[in-house]
Amino acid sequence: MKRFWNIYEKIYDLDNLRTAHRMARKDKALYKEVQMVNSNPDYYLKQIQEMLKEKKYRITAKNYTVSVIRDRTKSRELRKLNYYPHRIIQRAIMLQIEKAFMKVFTNFTCASIRWRWWKQVRKLMDKYMEDKEWTAYCLKIDIQKFYPSVNHKILKNY
Repeated sequence: MKRFWNIYEKIYDLDNLRTAHRMARKDKALYKEVQMVNSNPDYYLKQIQEMLKEKKYRITAKNYTVSVIRDRTKSRELRKLNYYPHRIIQRAIMLQIEKAFMKVFTNFTCASIRWRWWKQVRKLMDKYMEDKEWTAYCLKIDIQKFYPSVNHKILKNY
């Protein structure tokens, strides 16, 4: 296992927070919280920086907006964090740790990876679904209500 040092300081670096805000606000210009941060980014990003430096940042169940999405056959519960400060901090963290994760992901990991879009997924599917002697079946699995069923207390202890 490889260790990465001084990541926490890089997360709350002001340049990293600016980049995180720029990336997190993409396609969200009409959100009130995005407009609020855009009105004085240095002020709000320095608040986030201080929160992280002093280790006062916390996420609680109250920070999530819960909505239900109903599809034809099923409904899903969607939990979304507010833009300020949570989504900016999430993006700041990802900017610092994604390189470490990318080194261990397989070449067919595509979900939520910026440069692996539907075209790459389609190419991979075409490749793996080629009609060969040993390919007789395809199994599609959807584990119903998987994420809501994860015990968060146990997960957070890891």
